[in-house]
Amino acid sequence: MEVTASISSLKPNRWNMNFLSRKEMKRLIRRMAESGRDGTPPIIVRPVNDGYEIIDGEQRWRAAKKLGWKSVKVMVLNVNDEEAKILCLSYNLLRGRVNWFKLSDVLRRDLEKGVDVFRLYESVLNNEEIKAVLSLEMVKPEARRIIEEAKENDNVTLQHLALLAAYHPKYQKVIAQLIVKGVGIPELKKNLIDTWKDIKREERLTRKKIERKRKLNGSKKISSIDIDEEESKREQVESFKACDKKEESMFLEPRKVRSFIEHSGEILIVDWE
Repeated sequence: MEVTASISSLKPNRWNMNFLSRKEMKRLIRRMAESGRDGTPPIIVRPVNDGYEIIDGEQRWRAAKKLGWKSVKVMVLNVNDEEAKILCLSYNLLRGRVNWFKLSDVLRRDLEKGVDVFRLYESVLNNEEIKAVLSLEMVKPEARRIIEEAKENDNVTLQHLALLAAYHPKYQKVIAQLIVKGVGIPELKKNLIDTWKDIKREERLTRKKIERKRKLNGSKKISSIDIDEEESKREQVESFKACDKKEESMFLEPRKVRSFIEHSGEILIVDWE
């Protein structure tokens, strides 16, 4: 059902993963100013107690506020939380504009609530993509910040980020900088293998030094090795191996996304933010 709603009655949802650069927002505002309210596709919403929650079209809503519009056209859908979340993600995937880190945050919160994320998101992401998204929890905050602030770069894929997550934390900041500069997947993989070889070589040298010191001191205790850190390193190596073996299966399936959007019998506009 399409109706007109006041700008103030709309509010963003909690899981939107779309993003626009400043340049893109300016372009959207200009496009909407030229099209006018009647020429701008309706914002997809669902009713909530105090108005409407935006499912798709948050950027149009923000642009409308900047233009000083008092109202916009909305398409009202009666959907539950799960359906709204999947529909929102579907639109973002079709546009190729997903903040994968934010999606990782959403999936983690779902997991904490006991949600089966593989079942919930199976219509828009395959299992390997979901695993890759979940692995982004391993990315250090400073590396994540570098990626998220480089919004002009549309070439950073989920596969780039899954490889970033497999790096040792001490390398992630510089690797993130390389990714936003356009370093490709093959280079990242080769460098990842080389860095872990260096880490293992450093570990062997450290063990030898500790062993020599132990012999000199006549002590059987090796107190300098951080067991937790070594376990973390082993887990990251296994994470990379799994990512390496299954990387070819990490691709989006737009036909699934499209079929979900058409499932309600409505063909909704997807070429506007």
